[in-house]
Amino acid sequence: DGVDWHFLSTAKRTETTIRLADHCPDRRDAQIWDAEDGRIYACPEGRLTLRPLGSAFVVYGSKEKAEPMPTCDFRLAQTVEGCWRIDFPTNWYSGGKAVRTVTTELVDWTALSDDELKFFSGTATYRKTIALGAPTPNRLVLDLGEVREFAEVTANGRHYPPLWRTPYRVDITDALEGGATRRLDLVIRVTNLWPNRLIGDERTCAADSVFAPNGRLKAIPLFVREGKPSPTGRRTFATWRHWAASDTLLPPGLIGPVRL
Repeated sequence: DGVDWHFLSTAKRTETTIRLADHCPDRRDAQIWDAEDGRIYACPEGRLTLRPLGSAFVVYGSKEKAEPMPTCDFRLAQTVEGCWRIDFPTNWYSGGKAVRTVTTELVDWTALSDDELKFFSGTATYRKTIALGAPTPNRLVLDLGEVREFAEVTANGRHYPPLWRTPYRVDITDALEGGATRRLDLVIRVTNLWPNRLIGDERTCAADSVFAPNGRLKAIPLFVREGKPSPTGRRTFATWRHWAASDTLLPPGLIGPVRL
């Protein structure tokens, strides 16, 4: 019915500004339909700024009501420095302690000396209490910096939706009781991807399955069919050999810098 829409996305890890006239030169009534927050924004100047790795629907000829595109000016309030307590669940078939705790400044887990943590794949929990500076009349946003790959923030007991793409930011103003609370108790659950544990198994454990030269599993081994742990101590099992001991580990964890 005369409505024309385009889906635009960027693979750049920096903000990208697009002139919509380059894509649909005959239309002036552009709206931005944001699939993440479900809102419709007006785009009167015909320019769309996409977040890093961002995307948006651009719709022409729609009669839906649109609101102004929001703008934010960020000013650094403070940088969160010092050590964090990090709890790693480690009793995956190991018979060891349920949680291994380290206290360290922010580094990716592959920099840790303990192989149990260097090759860890899963969710680790970061904890830190921060003394806040002088109150501000503005909103307070927590910026986690670099995260690999997902983060769930709890601030002063208030939970926020998972963060899954850059920028890893969450508005935590409502966790500060109208600005009266000058302490921030942070709990951040960070989840990485699976390859590091697969690579770790290749480096530290003997083979427990037989794969064809192209990487395909030749047969389901007996311990899997019986629902038992691997006899070689491996934590993982896959029907394809995607990763080898010589592969480079992916950088996991909360890498930061963390700022307010």
